[in-house]
Amino acid sequence: MSAGTRGPDRYEDGPGGFLDPALAAALARDHSALDLRTTEAAVVFWDISGYSRIADALQYGGTEFLRNIQEFLAGAARAVHRNHGVVHKFLGDGLIAVFGSSLGDPTTAGSRPDSELARPALTAAAELLTDFPGLADRWVASSGAPDPEIWRVGLRCGIAMGDVHHGRLDLGPMSSLALLGHAVNLASRCCAGAEPGQVLVSERVRAAGDGAFDFHPAGPPRTLKNISGPQQLWSVGAPHREVL
Repeated sequence: MSAGTRGPDRYEDGPGGFLDPALAAALARDHSALDLRTTEAAVVFWDISGYSRIADALQYGGTEFLRNIQEFLAGAARAVHRNHGVVHKFLGDGLIAVFGSSLGDPTTAGSRPDSELARPALTAAAELLTDFPGLADRWVASSGAPDPEIWRVGLRCGIAMGDVHHGRLDLGPMSSLALLGHAVNLASRCCAGAEPGQVLVSERVRAAGDGAFDFHPAGPPRTLKNISGPQQLWSVGAPHREVL
């Protein structure tokens, strides 16, 4: 992580994983706080389109590549935390975040309005989408590459919500934080189907965010890999003033 950004914390009971600071604090208070449970949540995937091209172009000259990735991921984590989410996992040039899960705080379990799950996720996505072009422009300006166009990248995002299985898996000498369920798969497919600069969400997220964000149909219902039935996906437009 960049200077001034707190790094991830290790599990106390083994070397098997890293934790968002909020979850690490919960684990320090209560060893059972991260036990696997079913919880309603909004799941967000972010991915940088075009970064594989940069990695291929740089080959072994990866110092700048790594510095840029750290800058993006640190900023993404801050956006997640500002909106009361937790970072589940960093995935190369992307990450997965969870909003509204009761993991680490079982007292928040139970029925919650969909808007309390979806709107923080949508707000974090909007903040990152607003900040990313400036970040990418700095990468181009500082690249020093013979062809700076290789640094032209775009941020994609996918959001879905529903029941997820969230918590610690004990794997012998290792531990891993699981995040499983239909909403996770759907958020991943939304992200994969998004265009650079686009946030693509499920119908349930659109309904929960209606009135706080503008939404536009992302074409007709589409068939997604390993998702049953055609899915109507929505592209997220500008947040309404009161959300900012």
